[in-house]
Amino acid sequence: MKTMTIEALVVGLKKEFNTDVFEHIVNRYVPLYKKCFNQIKVPNYDLEDYYQEAQIIMLEAIDMYDPEKQHRFSGFFKLLYKNRIINLCRADQAYKRGGGIKELPLEYHSNKNQSEINLLDQIENHYHMSAQDMIELKEVHNLFIDSLSSLERKVFFNYQKGDSVREIAKQLVISETQVQSAYDRCRKKLKDSFSLE
Repeated sequence: MKTMTIEALVVGLKKEFNTDVFEHIVNRYVPLYKKCFNQIKVPNYDLEDYYQEAQIIMLEAIDMYDPEKQHRFSGFFKLLYKNRIINLCRADQAYKRGGGIKELPLEYHSNKNQSEINLLDQIENHYHMSAQDMIELKEVHNLFIDSLSSLERKVFFNYQKGDSVREIAKQLVISETQVQSAYDRCRKKLKDSFSLE
Protein backbone atom coordinates (compact mmCIF):
# COMPACT_ATOMS: atom_id res chain seq x y z
CA MET A 1 0.00 0.00 0.00
CA LYS A 2 2.85 2.41 0.80
CA THR A 3 4.36 1.96 -2.67
CA MET A 4 1.10 2.69 -4.52
CA THR A 5 0.33 6.19 -5.75
CA ILE A 6 -2.45 8.12 -4.06
CA GLU A 7 -4.41 8.03 -7.32
CA ALA A 8 -4.17 4.21 -7.48
CA LEU A 9 -5.38 3.92 -3.89
CA VAL A 10 -8.31 6.23 -4.58
CA VAL A 11 -9.31 4.29 -7.70
CA GLY A 12 -9.24 1.12 -5.63
CA LEU A 13 -11.47 2.70 -3.00
CA LYS A 14 -13.95 3.79 -5.65
CA LYS A 15 -14.27 0.14 -6.71
CA GLU A 16 -14.33 -1.37 -3.24
CA PHE A 17 -14.22 0.57 0.02
CA ASN A 18 -11.59 -0.53 2.53
CA THR A 19 -11.40 1.16 5.93
CA ASP A 20 -7.66 0.60 6.35
CA VAL A 21 -6.85 2.10 2.94
CA PHE A 22 -9.19 5.03 3.62
CA GLU A 23 -7.51 5.76 6.98
CA HIS A 24 -4.08 5.47 5.33
CA ILE A 25 -5.05 8.09 2.74
CA VAL A 26 -6.59 10.42 5.33
CA ASN A 27 -3.46 10.16 7.49
CA ARG A 28 -1.19 11.13 4.57
CA TYR A 29 -2.56 14.68 4.84
CA VAL A 30 -2.08 15.25 8.58
CA PRO A 31 0.37 18.14 7.89
CA LEU A 32 -2.41 19.88 5.92
CA TYR A 33 -4.86 19.57 8.84
CA LYS A 34 -2.27 20.93 11.26
CA LYS A 35 -1.45 23.82 8.93
CA CYS A 36 -5.14 24.72 8.57
CA PHE A 37 -5.63 24.37 12.33
CA ASN A 38 -2.81 26.87 12.93
CA GLN A 39 -3.78 29.30 10.16
CA ILE A 40 -7.60 29.14 9.87
CA LYS A 41 -9.28 29.14 13.25
CA VAL A 42 -12.75 27.63 13.40
CA PRO A 43 -14.29 28.64 16.77
CA ASN A 44 -14.59 25.75 19.25
CA TYR A 45 -12.75 23.34 16.93
CA ASP A 46 -9.71 21.40 18.09
CA LEU A 47 -7.30 19.44 15.92
CA GLU A 48 -9.47 16.33 16.17
CA ASP A 49 -12.39 18.28 14.67
CA TYR A 50 -10.19 19.30 11.74
CA TYR A 51 -9.32 15.62 11.29
CA GLN A 52 -13.00 14.61 11.33
CA GLU A 53 -13.82 17.26 8.73
CA ALA A 54 -11.02 15.79 6.62
CA GLN A 55 -12.64 12.35 6.76
CA ILE A 56 -15.94 13.79 5.51
CA ILE A 57 -14.28 15.77 2.71
CA MET A 58 -12.10 12.79 1.80
CA LEU A 59 -15.21 10.68 1.18
CA GLU A 60 -16.61 13.41 -1.08
CA ALA A 61 -13.28 13.86 -2.89
CA ILE A 62 -12.96 10.11 -3.56
CA ASP A 63 -16.52 9.99 -4.86
CA MET A 64 -15.97 13.00 -7.17
CA TYR A 65 -12.49 12.07 -8.38
CA ASP A 66 -12.30 11.09 -12.06
CA PRO A 67 -9.00 9.34 -12.91
CA GLU A 68 -9.65 9.65 -16.65
CA LYS A 69 -9.16 13.40 -16.41
CA GLN A 70 -5.58 12.81 -15.16
CA HIS A 71 -5.90 15.29 -12.32
CA ARG A 72 -3.74 14.79 -9.30
CA PHE A 73 -5.91 13.75 -6.40
CA SER A 74 -3.84 15.58 -3.77
CA GLY A 75 -4.48 19.04 -5.17
CA PHE A 76 -8.16 18.29 -5.64
CA PHE A 77 -8.58 17.10 -2.05
CA LYS A 78 -6.59 20.02 -0.61
CA LEU A 79 -8.80 22.55 -2.37
CA LEU A 80 -11.99 20.87 -1.16
CA TYR A 81 -10.67 20.63 2.39
CA LYS A 82 -9.44 24.23 2.65
CA ASN A 83 -12.71 25.48 1.19
CA ARG A 84 -14.65 23.50 3.81
CA ILE A 85 -12.62 24.94 6.70
CA ILE A 86 -12.99 28.49 5.37
CA ASN A 87 -16.75 27.98 4.95
CA LEU A 88 -17.00 26.83 8.58
CA CYS A 89 -15.30 30.07 9.67
CA ARG A 90 -17.56 32.16 7.47
CA ALA A 91 -20.68 30.41 8.71
CA ASP A 92 -19.69 31.17 12.30
CA GLN A 93 -18.98 34.83 11.48
CA ALA A 94 -22.28 35.14 9.62
CA TYR A 95 -24.07 33.64 12.61
CA LYS A 96 -22.50 36.24 14.93
CA ARG A 97 -23.22 39.15 12.56
CA GLY A 98 -26.79 38.00 12.04
CA GLY A 99 -27.58 38.09 15.74
CA GLY A 100 -27.91 34.32 15.99
CA ILE A 101 -29.54 33.78 12.59
CA LYS A 102 -27.69 31.17 10.61
CA GLU A 103 -26.79 32.45 7.15
CA LEU A 104 -25.87 30.35 4.15
CA PRO A 105 -22.34 30.62 2.80
CA LEU A 106 -21.76 33.11 0.00
CA GLU A 107 -21.84 30.55 -2.81
CA TYR A 108 -25.45 29.63 -1.95
CA HIS A 109 -26.80 33.13 -2.37
CA SER A 110 -28.66 33.58 -5.64
CA ASN A 111 -27.81 37.28 -5.84
CA LYS A 112 -24.08 36.74 -6.31
CA ASN A 113 -22.08 39.69 -7.48
CA GLN A 114 -22.35 39.63 -11.26
CA SER A 115 -18.60 40.22 -11.62
CA GLU A 116 -17.99 36.99 -9.71
CA ILE A 117 -20.02 35.01 -12.24
CA ASN A 118 -18.53 36.84 -15.22
CA LEU A 119 -14.97 36.10 -14.10
CA LEU A 120 -15.55 32.34 -14.09
CA ASP A 121 -17.55 32.51 -17.34
CA GLN A 122 -14.75 34.40 -19.06
CA ILE A 123 -12.18 31.84 -18.00
CA GLU A 124 -14.38 28.91 -19.03
CA ASN A 125 -15.18 30.43 -22.45
CA HIS A 126 -11.59 31.43 -23.16
CA TYR A 127 -9.96 28.15 -22.20
CA HIS A 128 -12.83 25.75 -23.05
CA MET A 129 -12.37 23.90 -19.78
CA SER A 130 -13.82 20.51 -18.90
CA ALA A 131 -16.45 20.16 -16.18
CA GLN A 132 -13.86 18.67 -13.82
CA ASP A 133 -11.46 21.55 -14.45
CA MET A 134 -14.26 24.02 -13.77
CA ILE A 135 -15.06 22.30 -10.46
CA GLU A 136 -11.45 22.66 -9.40
CA LEU A 137 -11.28 26.24 -10.66
CA LYS A 138 -14.45 27.10 -8.76
CA GLU A 139 -12.92 25.71 -5.57
CA VAL A 140 -9.84 27.91 -6.05
CA HIS A 141 -12.07 30.86 -6.91
CA ASN A 142 -14.16 30.33 -3.76
CA LEU A 143 -11.03 30.10 -1.61
CA PHE A 144 -9.83 33.36 -3.08
CA ILE A 145 -13.16 35.20 -2.68
CA ASP A 146 -13.55 33.89 0.88
CA SER A 147 -10.13 35.24 1.78
CA LEU A 148 -10.98 38.82 0.76
CA SER A 149 -12.09 41.47 3.22
CA SER A 150 -15.16 43.54 2.37
CA LEU A 151 -12.99 46.38 1.03
CA GLU A 152 -10.76 44.04 -0.97
CA ARG A 153 -13.81 42.40 -2.54
CA LYS A 154 -15.25 45.76 -3.63
CA VAL A 155 -11.91 46.87 -5.05
CA PHE A 156 -11.36 43.58 -6.85
CA PHE A 157 -14.77 43.46 -8.50
CA ASN A 158 -14.67 47.14 -9.50
CA TYR A 159 -11.22 46.57 -10.98
CA GLN A 160 -12.58 43.54 -12.90
CA LYS A 161 -15.28 45.79 -14.38
CA GLY A 162 -12.51 47.97 -15.79
CA ASP A 163 -12.63 50.85 -13.30
CA SER A 164 -9.37 52.72 -12.71
CA VAL A 165 -7.78 53.17 -9.28
CA ARG A 166 -9.00 56.79 -9.30
CA GLU A 167 -12.59 55.76 -10.18
CA ILE A 168 -12.66 53.07 -7.50
CA ALA A 169 -11.33 55.54 -4.90
CA LYS A 170 -14.12 57.99 -5.81
CA GLN A 171 -16.83 55.31 -5.66
CA LEU A 172 -15.66 53.94 -2.31
CA VAL A 173 -14.73 57.36 -0.87
CA ILE A 174 -11.22 56.29 0.06
CA SER A 175 -7.75 57.33 -1.06
CA GLU A 176 -6.10 55.97 -4.19
CA THR A 177 -3.33 54.62 -1.98
CA GLN A 178 -5.88 52.56 -0.03
CA VAL A 179 -7.32 51.22 -3.29
CA GLN A 180 -3.89 50.27 -4.64
CA SER A 181 -2.96 48.64 -1.33
CA ALA A 182 -6.20 46.63 -1.27
CA TYR A 183 -5.65 45.55 -4.87
CA ASP A 184 -2.07 44.46 -4.12
CA ARG A 185 -3.39 42.34 -1.24
CA CYS A 186 -5.96 40.82 -3.62
CA ARG A 187 -3.22 39.85 -6.05
CA LYS A 188 -1.19 38.20 -3.28
CA LYS A 189 -4.24 36.31 -2.02
CA LEU A 190 -5.09 35.17 -5.53
CA LYS A 191 -1.57 33.82 -5.92
CA ASP A 192 -1.82 32.11 -2.50
CA SER A 193 -5.15 30.51 -3.49
CA PHE A 194 -3.43 28.75 -6.38
CA SER A 195 -0.69 27.45 -4.09
CA LEU A 196 -1.40 23.86 -3.06
CA GLU A 197 1.32 23.60 -0.47
